[in-house]
Amino acid sequence: MKNILKFILKTFMYLLIFALILTGVDYYQMKQGNLPVFNLSFYNSKNKTQYFDSIFYHARRTVKVSTSETLEDSSDIVFRFLLWDFKIDLRPQKISRDFLIETKEGLKCNEKAKLYYKNDSIKVYTFCLDDIQIQKDGTKKDLSSFLEQDSSFMNNIIEMLGYAGVLQDGTTLEFQSREDDFTNNGLRIYQCQNLKIPSIYIGPKNMVFQSDFCLEEEQ
Repeated sequence: MKNILKFILKTFMYLLIFALILTGVDYYQMKQGNLPVFNLSFYNSKNKTQYFDSIFYHARRTVKVSTSETLEDSSDIVFRFLLWDFKIDLRPQKISRDFLIETKEGLKCNEKAKLYYKNDSIKVYTFCLDDIQIQKDGTKKDLSSFLEQDSSFMNNIIEMLGYAGVLQDGTTLEFQSREDDFTNNGLRIYQCQNLKIPSIYIGPKNMVFQSDFCLEEEQ
């Protein structure tokens, strides 16, 4: 009987130590700007808060765009070990904003996406937008002018948006304006990667993915 009790006690102690080690690993992960791993996570969309629950700790963060975003993009990051709270301060990623985007949204949005620009390596569509202007170096030009000079300019725009995750098809990426925005109305972008020629859809912040987006037939 004593041997059984000793075995149970030792097993309990080992599990306890192991759980504490995992707690330390997750705390270190969050201090480095990474999401914790050894926990159960759930998201409250009403207050935009994501929670991470484990045996010895509870953590949370306030999400700006999506639960797919990095910790640096989030705010109010707290790690609670038992009864003690440890606020984690991470410096937001510094993004060089040397241009602004001004869009004019369509009053009625009941049309399909329109082909805005194309070349041999990319296609850009607009949805519910009548105009896209780029203000850079004291001048204002259509986005198409910048794309004609260098189509990779679209990457500069995408890098300034918050990553909102991958859609159910497993290939289409979604990006959305942050709170500290560089646009006048906000943007949402879908980046289709399952096509022979990658396609990008640009629309208002409230744009919803349409059934005719990212179809090979449009190419």
